[in-house]
Amino acid sequence: MKRIKNLTTLIFGLFILSTSCSKSDDDSPQFTPEANRIEILSGANQTGIIETELASSIVVLIKDQNGNSFAGATVNFSATQGTISTVSATSDGNGLASTNWTLGAMSGAHDLTATAFKADGVTPLNGSPLVITAMATEIPCQPLINPTVLPVGPDAAAITTSVINVAESFTVTDINVTLNINHTWVDDLDIFLIAPDGTTMVELTTDNGGSGDNFVNTVFDDDATLLIVNTTSANAPFTNVYQPEGSLADFNGLQSNGNWTLSITDDAGGDGGELINWSLEICGN
Repeated sequence: MKRIKNLTTLIFGLFILSTSCSKSDDDSPQFTPEANRIEILSGANQTGIIETELASSIVVLIKDQNGNSFAGATVNFSATQGTISTVSATSDGNGLASTNWTLGAMSGAHDLTATAFKADGVTPLNGSPLVITAMATEIPCQPLINPTVLPVGPDAAAITTSVINVAESFTVTDINVTLNINHTWVDDLDIFLIAPDGTTMVELTTDNGGSGDNFVNTVFDDDATLLIVNTTSANAPFTNVYQPEGSLADFNGLQSNGNWTLSITDDAGGDGGELINWSLEICGN
């Protein structure tokens, strides 16, 4: 009887053990994914032209607490400058949310912020707010030259014109002009730059330089410190960077494309020379 009792106890113990081992996994704690982290996936550190859309979209990735992609999280985008195509997006099945960013009108660093919260709408995800930076630049300045040699004077009232054509269309923000002219007694010369609209013109120099000769790589730039007018610091030959007598800023806001005309009038007879070449540095956006 004792042996039978021990056998019964053994069988009962094995039954309990078997039941315990076969307990359904449904009774174990369940993993519920939730939004946990926001990361930048692509589109950071781009450089673009001001007031144009960046080449690549800004794409962020939402992950759950286990590092997997999380769908259904709301991501809000905002930009310090410019405009964005999507202000609020929901992460897709791959955990992705995106927007397209058109940069603002100022050059320099622009920031875009992506923010996302947990289900309570209050607790920010790890990594939030996420700041993405882009560099905005103006259209590179276009250095253009006309190398055609033309006579200047010697007859009084003789006018020499030379044209530089700008094919690309943008809004002018800055212009500089460089001249190379061989001419005796440059005080005879009146030199203007005329915009493609045919009506806007800026006086570069008129009757300056006395009996001196030549313009040698002479640059006209509104930002220069030297004046081109007759002073002890502005005697021909002119070989430096000078403020024009007019303001090249008068061209700002015009469209760049078309023929820019250099007009040189020799207002006295007897002295003559040549326009060797001239160049136009034109900047814009």
